[in-house]
Amino acid sequence: MSNENASVKKSDTVPFGIVFALFMYCGLNIALFTNTPGLFYAPVSEYLGIGRGEFSLYYSAQCVVTMIALLFSGKILSKFRAHIKVILSLVAIIQLLGYVCFSQGTSIIFWYFGAVLVGLGNAFSTHMLVGLLANNWFKVGAGTIIGLVFAFNSIIGAIASPMITTYLSTGPEAFRMVYLAIGVITAVVIVPTVIAFVRYAPEDAGKKPYGWSKVADSEGAADENAPASGVEYSKALKSPAFWMLFVFVIVITGWASFNVALPGYASSIGYDALLVGIAASCVLVGGVIGKILLGILADKFGPYKSSAVYVVIGVVSMALFIANPNQILYLAGAVLFGISGAMLSVVAPVATRKYFGDLDYGPIYANINIGIWIGSAVIIPIYNFIFDFTGSYFGGMALAFVYIVGGYVLLLVGQRIANKLPRK
Repeated sequence: MSNENASVKKSDTVPFGIVFALFMYCGLNIALFTNTPGLFYAPVSEYLGIGRGEFSLYYSAQCVVTMIALLFSGKILSKFRAHIKVILSLVAIIQLLGYVCFSQGTSIIFWYFGAVLVGLGNAFSTHMLVGLLANNWFKVGAGTIIGLVFAFNSIIGAIASPMITTYLSTGPEAFRMVYLAIGVITAVVIVPTVIAFVRYAPEDAGKKPYGWSKVADSEGAADENAPASGVEYSKALKSPAFWMLFVFVIVITGWASFNVALPGYASSIGYDALLVGIAASCVLVGGVIGKILLGILADKFGPYKSSAVYVVIGVVSMALFIANPNQILYLAGAVLFGISGAMLSVVAPVATRKYFGDLDYGPIYANINIGIWIGSAVIIPIYNFIFDFTGSYFGGMALAFVYIVGGYVLLLVGQRIANKLPRK
């Protein structure tokens, strides 16, 4: 076998080390650092003797730190790619120190200090990193991998949340041990995983991305040393296409965030706590199914056709909530809503590559990722304010409908503009 064929064969071997690392980052950093803070609002605010709203502002500050850090985190990982193991190990230690601050807190200042550390780390170790590594290591199948690891994120969240809630109820200072456990467990798992498996790109390990030979054959490009192609970072950020994709991420985050209003809506129309809990589980199940399926569909049909299907599913889910014909159909709506929410995790990283190519994917996607944190910080309070002023969730539902439909329009128009951008 020639050296060229050997190289091609190697490129068609699934990089299981990177896949394992992605599962660990989704199952720990994202599931624990970004999905569980709300579980601490009630017990910690009660311990500190302040309102939940006042306490939760620390998390808003944490999101702001992440948004600012995302402006340069992608560039740092790209520029110092040879040292990614050191960078990500330091990030894990920094986030551990943040959770140590939370565990020792006696006043709100501890949480603000910890928020700076955790927020900084999140810019390097959550959604941006998962999308970056998946797209660097997989020429084909990146969407499927992203869907699988984010489905794992949902499963871990479903397991961890009740365990955390149960332990927090054991005493007024139980939060200390939970914070410490989250920080220590994550660092103990992530640091060895990074050292053993993580490389910025397969070229850094003398390999080619998975599926490289298939792409080379289909495009008639057999030069394995050809540089990555795509839109330059500076040109991408100045293009309307970038901002359309950026706003798409914000509004799809807004759509998925309506999940936080569903328990209140169910209670407002007369459903008891049991059905509210069942509906929450249905959303979770839908999310797991939706992420896996959307990843597969995005790889096979592209992010635009697959997103169209998910928009229809989302619209149907909201129609079932509004019509509320009976409990069974309400729960069906919850499953469909969970499925449609998968757009947030899967479409953005795949569409970023479709828009701008591989040349400066990391820095560009890091900036696109800021939209997730803006959407989380801004749109969730909007839903709550609408209910406070109107006494109804229907205004928020109408807004969510605009988000998902309008977001899809932005996605399509942005792609047409991106196709005309100059590429290297």
